[in-house]
Amino acid sequence: MAIDVGEWYYRLRQMICQSEFAEPLRQAALANRRGQWTRVLTRAVVGTCHSYGWKASAREHETKALPVPRQEYLGLDVIAFENNSPEAVPRWRLPVAVFELENRDNLDIIAYSLWKVMVVRCSLRGVFCYRTQPEKVTELVGAMGQVIIDSMTSSPDDKAPLLLVVGTRSKAEMFPDGFFQPYHWDTERRRFRSLL
Repeated sequence: MAIDVGEWYYRLRQMICQSEFAEPLRQAALANRRGQWTRVLTRAVVGTCHSYGWKASAREHETKALPVPRQEYLGLDVIAFENNSPEAVPRWRLPVAVFELENRDNLDIIAYSLWKVMVVRCSLRGVFCYRTQPEKVTELVGAMGQVIIDSMTSSPDDKAPLLLVVGTRSKAEMFPDGFFQPYHWDTERRRFRSLL
C-alpha cells in the first residue's frame, strides 16, 4: 500500500486545526507542558489514522486489530492497521503505519524513537518530537538524518515514507505552522527535507 506522506501530514494538519486540538496544543506548547502536548497530539494522530479508515491503537485508544487487544503494540505510541473485515485478513498482520511521539529533549531518546519506527515493516513511519528553542530544530533534523545514514539506511526495497515532525513554538501567532515543522526523508538526497 503506497501512502503519500504529504497527504497524510495535510490530513493531520486539518485535524489539529480543529478546536478540540488547536487551543490545547497551542497552550501546552506555550506553557511547555509536554505531557499534555503528547496526549492531545496522540488523539490527533489517531484521528488522522481513522480518517484513512484505519484502526489505530494508542494509549487510551485500544483496538482489536490483532487477536490480543492492546492500547500500545510493540511499545509504539501509535500503530495503525487496515480496517478490513475479519474474514479478509490474517489474524496476525503487519501494521500499515507506526508513530512515536517523544517529548523529551535528549537526542539519543529521539533517535531511539526513530530507530523503533524504522525496524517495523509498514507503509508509513513517523516520529514527532519537540524543541523548546526553535533555533535547535535544524540541529535536531540534521542529527536524525545522520542516525539514518550512519546506522539505519533502508534497504533498496523499503520504500515506506518517513515523516519527522518537530513541535516547537517558533511563531506563536501562526498555528499550526508556527508550532509544527514537518520533514520527510529524501532517500535520493539522503537527508530530511521540509514538507512545507
